[in-house]
Amino acid sequence: MLHLQDDILFEIFAILSVDGYTVGDNSAAPWNLARVSRRWRQTALNHSSLWANVTLSITRNTDLSRCSHLSLALERSGKHPLTFSFRSLLPLTDPAPLKLIVPALAALCKEAWRWKSAKIRIPTNVTAILLAELEGPFDCLEEIWLEKLEREFKSLYNFSEEVDSTTLFLDAPKLVEMSCEFDIPFQLPWSQLRTVRYHITSNSMIPYITTIPHLCPQLRIFQAQQWTNDGAQGTVTLPANHSILPHLKTTNVDLEPLLDLITAPALKSIVVQASNEDDHIVPLIERSECYGLECLLAIKHGPINIVRLIHQPKFTKLRFV
Repeated sequence: MLHLQDDILFEIFAILSVDGYTVGDNSAAPWNLARVSRRWRQTALNHSSLWANVTLSITRNTDLSRCSHLSLALERSGKHPLTFSFRSLLPLTDPAPLKLIVPALAALCKEAWRWKSAKIRIPTNVTAILLAELEGPFDCLEEIWLEKLEREFKSLYNFSEEVDSTTLFLDAPKLVEMSCEFDIPFQLPWSQLRTVRYHITSNSMIPYITTIPHLCPQLRIFQAQQWTNDGAQGTVTLPANHSILPHLKTTNVDLEPLLDLITAPALKSIVVQASNEDDHIVPLIERSECYGLECLLAIKHGPINIVRLIHQPKFTKLRFV
């Protein structure tokens, strides 16, 4: 190792750092590599890409020093596109989230212009703070995940009163994947999206969800689920347009009438959380041109014609849960 050229040494460092690191874990690459010798340290510091894949988890054992570690990590990552996962594991009743989460979010939001992949899981009452801090354009952003810490069935925050966030990600020319667990009808660069996942609570979001297939001709993965107190779904007002999605291969939808709007000739995998009957499922399958379909069917309640599904010749795998 002493006689390796710097570029070869960097390639080794890159392999060791490929999965990123957790802020505060000095035993992981590239932090541990930078402590071996002056040469190794200089090699690590000279390559910002080694520092640009960050995970930060907030727990009860997390102290404020993590924020300084995060700032140092962001500084060392320079201007390189940033991949990060930010997770809070603290409940809303814990007073610690604001002390720990807000400074870390502020540091990350200052670097939003170079976000490449952002996965954020935070308490609902902190999300408005995040959205208020963010500002585009997001020239590097390819995927973003906004996840709830809680799986509550009602919205605890009225985002529209705090900040107009619906157009926040409209200026993201590379965005191809959006995953959101909040009732925010984002306006997105629809024509380029390949993966959309929405988990909603409010019935008022259903009209917005039903327009997504029509707006996304490049869609490959589409998930639309609703969390409610009693498992009941709201009334779905269907748009007039029927969407042909030539690239869609995987779908997970529990708003069953939405399935009537989709023709997916390349469909290979379907997860259906059926609550009433199979009138929406079978036509979607019949509109697929592929054989060898895999189907996971979660039956919530109500009658469903299982025999009709079993006799579908396009299935190679059919599971019921």
